[in-house]
Amino acid sequence: MNYKSLSSILGVVIFALLWTVLFGAKLPFQSQKPTPIHTPEIKILGQQTPDGFPTEFVLPKGASQVSNYITTISGIRTDLNQQFATDQSAGAIVEYYQKIFSTNGWQTQTLVDEAKNKVITAVRGDLNAGLFVSIVSGSDGSSQTQARLSISRTEKK
Repeated sequence: MNYKSLSSILGVVIFALLWTVLFGAKLPFQSQKPTPIHTPEIKILGQQTPDGFPTEFVLPKGASQVSNYITTISGIRTDLNQQFATDQSAGAIVEYYQKIFSTNGWQTQTLVDEAKNKVITAVRGDLNAGLFVSIVSGSDGSSQTQARLSISRTEKK
């Protein structure tokens, strides 16, 4: 690097520092406030249903590999999650949960109906629900339906 390049770089740095000192202004690359990072806390419950999980959500017949867990982002949101596998079709699982939503005062908002992926979201009061159903194919050509039901409650500020 030659003398002229170093002089130019040094001049820009000195100008920026003087600008900051004289005018108290932030430089464009300086953030006004750091963005807070919220790390979720995950509690694995195994087959135990999470406390507060709405009682209307009974696992469908034939559900296996049941796993329950709670995800909490302190002061922001708590998610109660239930995952399972089944030999029933994705369509049958969606119909089962749509009936639960409609007979228990949930308002269905979103429905994704693709060949291997289905999603329903619903709201009831301060609760949000999401049902995510996927068909997973094995290397031997077999397939299995996997589902996750997540119930979220946003913390009140």
